[in-house]
Amino acid sequence: MSYVLIQRLTAVRDEFRVARAAVTFAERTWPQSGGEPEFHGARMEHVRLTVRNLQGTYVIRLFAEFEELLRYYLEYRHPQRRLPRTAEALINRVALLEHLPDAAREGAHEVRQYRNSLVHVGAVTAPLLDFDRALSSLNRYLAPLPDPP
Repeated sequence: MSYVLIQRLTAVRDEFRVARAAVTFAERTWPQSGGEPEFHGARMEHVRLTVRNLQGTYVIRLFAEFEELLRYYLEYRHPQRRLPRTAEALINRVALLEHLPDAAREGAHEVRQYRNSLVHVGAVTAPLLDFDRALSSLNRYLAPLPDPP
């Protein structure tokens, strides 16, 4: 089981939890804290927008970390292979080379499609995916991989 790879995603989860706590605290205490120097120029609507977009923002961050882990993994485990150009091909390549279960590969693609719907204008709309479900899907994909050095 790849504890090293999963720990990198756990770090993003921890960042998300702190960010969520901070913005929900700011929203709840805005009448008292809105005048603090850290909030110079911010309005309550900005805080509300941040709260609303936080999960999507961190799913994007989580997937970026996951994609980088797969590139690193392929460079380490299969240095003779050319790195795929797209995230879709990268997920498929690692799954093929390491004989990952189809369900794990499909879960990673579900996160990729949701990320694409957030990032790319005109992308196919994907079902809403909360951060914890995205993390779980990506961890299931990484879990069977051996730890890199």
